[in-house]
Amino acid sequence: MRIIKTILLVAIFLFSLAPCGALFAVEYNFMISPPPIPWFEFQEGQYDMRVGATYFNMSGDVEYEGDEQSLEINGGAGSMIGRYAFHERWAVDGGFSFIGGGGTAGPADIGLAGFSIPLDLEFQAVKTDKVSLLFFGGLNYSFVWTGIWITDSGGNDTEIQAYTNQYGPQLGAQLSFKTETLAIAPFLIWQQLSGSASADVYYNGSLVSSGSASLPATTFVFYGLDIVFLPINLTLSTVMQQILASGDNKGIRTIIISLSYDFQWGIEEKK
Repeated sequence: MRIIKTILLVAIFLFSLAPCGALFAVEYNFMISPPPIPWFEFQEGQYDMRVGATYFNMSGDVEYEGDEQSLEINGGAGSMIGRYAFHERWAVDGGFSFIGGGGTAGPADIGLAGFSIPLDLEFQAVKTDKVSLLFFGGLNYSFVWTGIWITDSGGNDTEIQAYTNQYGPQLGAQLSFKTETLAIAPFLIWQQLSGSASADVYYNGSLVSSGSASLPATTFVFYGLDIVFLPINLTLSTVMQQILASGDNKGIRTIIISLSYDFQWGIEEKK
């Protein structure tokens, strides 16, 4: 059914909002959010640890049996990403993020959960009192579970359990402009992910169908802005985004509120 395809696309998109595993649709999108690196600059011997929390709400319309019906999903995500600078220009980072949520889409109830693991090598091309420029590249892996439950007018129950694995390379850059109290840091991220998906379908409690498929490599690009209040290392981001309608993927309104805090040690002074 078309609604099932739409719900699965929505679930994968929602998981991509987790702070360490951000993916968007193939169109170019803008967001105000922390990038998948812990801090906008570093010095040799520095350790960074960024922890974050995100609330999201997604609402819109999905097509079900020829009719437009409402979609409403709420949930949250958490993340932790660390970095060690082993050279004045080079550092490594790695993290973990997770997401959980649920809601409704037309007659269907939805649940979703998953996690993401990014690993990157960072190169600091520029670092001054006012400006810094970082390039990073590595790998990203994500796993998403989606559950869908539908009860029809005759009282029959349909349950779908779907699982998605995706992995692939990512590249990015972040340019930072610093004052005494704020850092304004635009960033750009490119990812190419592929993997596999599987699903089991139950009808009135009995397994009636099961299958799996490969997911071809798909390129994702998004850009954004990180805003940091330097006296307390706090990033506060709010996003309101309209995803463009494309084929079966209807326009969906998204609200994201995220808060993150950065811990640092092993440095002589705070820039």
